[in-house]
Amino acid sequence: LEAMFQRFCTEPGAAQLLVEKPSLLAVLGDYPRLEQLPEDSFGRAYVDLMQSHGYDADGLRKASQLAAGLEEVLPGPDRQWFIERNGCIHDLLHVLTGYAQDWAGETSLLAFDCGLSPLRARVAGLLGTAATAPVWVYPYLVRAWIRGKRARIPLSYRWEDALVRPLVAV
Repeated sequence: LEAMFQRFCTEPGAAQLLVEKPSLLAVLGDYPRLEQLPEDSFGRAYVDLMQSHGYDADGLRKASQLAAGLEEVLPGPDRQWFIERNGCIHDLLHVLTGYAQDWAGETSLLAFDCGLSPLRARVAGLLGTAATAPVWVYPYLVRAWIRGKRARIPLSYRWEDALVRPLVAV
């Protein structure tokens, strides 16, 4: 995670994000605001996906509290903000990739994440999952990894700004 944070710090726009520390959690948790966005928007697709699976804004907040337990791993307010922000991105990636929130979709998103940012924990999780998966799943995981490898989503991407844009444009 420290290496990921350091990579983030070198990206254009990262310094400004660290100064502002916008709360992606607060933006994604504001379901009434997201519901007011146009139907074809990224933010509307996000809130529709969350609600279709019975996830409410409070569930997102509870999940983000897990980041607080990582204070020993990545100490300091900048790193804690970074961890919380990255925890929020998972479901946004479900919307962007089209991977469902079932076993196959979560596994595919994990493979995509490994291509996008190969953290050891993600890779270990993917290998463990793949070891128990049927062989026919492997080509899908390889394709998801390749999609992630080809994706150019900087860690400093301003997700808050993207929510109002049409999903197809994002």
